[in-house]
Amino acid sequence: MNSAFDPQGLSVALEPCRRAGCHALLCGSLVAGGNTREAAQYASALEPELGTHTLQAWAQAVQAQLDTPDFSFRLGLPDDDAALAVRVDALAAWAHEFLSALGQAGERLNSLNAEAQDTLRELEAIGQGAMVGEGDQEVEELMYTELVEHGRLSVLFLYETLNRPTPSVAQ
Repeated sequence: MNSAFDPQGLSVALEPCRRAGCHALLCGSLVAGGNTREAAQYASALEPELGTHTLQAWAQAVQAQLDTPDFSFRLGLPDDDAALAVRVDALAAWAHEFLSALGQAGERLNSLNAEAQDTLRELEAIGQGAMVGEGDQEVEELMYTELVEHGRLSVLFLYETLNRPTPSVAQ
C-alpha cells in the first residue's frame, strides 16, 4: 500500500516549491527519529489543506523509501521537464525545510561526528540557494544533478547516522 502513494499527484494541489518543502518536512521529521504520524502532523503545519490521511500516506511512502536497502530514495523535486530555475528553487526549499524538520532531533544533532556536521553545513548551503552554473545550460544542468544526488545521499547518511541501533553492552 505504501508504495502505491504517488506524490506527483500532488502537483495539482501544490506548486513545486511547496511540494518539495512538504516532502522535506516529512523526510526531516523521519530522519530525526519521528514516526509517520508525527511527521504527517509536522508537515500539516505547512500544508493543512492536504489532510492528515494524505500526509500520513505520504510519510509512510517516504519511510518505506528510507528503509529500503537499495538506495531508491529520491528527493521530492520537480521532474526534469520543469524549468531549471524552478528545480533549483525547489531544491533550495527542500534543503531548508529538511533542516528545519531535522531540528526535532534536538541534542542528538550536537553529538554528530564531524562528517555528519559537514553534511548539515552542506545542506544548509544548498538551502540558501545558489547559482548552479555560469550561464552555460549544460553546466548548470550537470551542477544541479550533482547537488540533487548529494542531497539524496546526505539524507540517507543522516538517516543511518541518527537511527542506527545503539549497540547493547554485553552483561
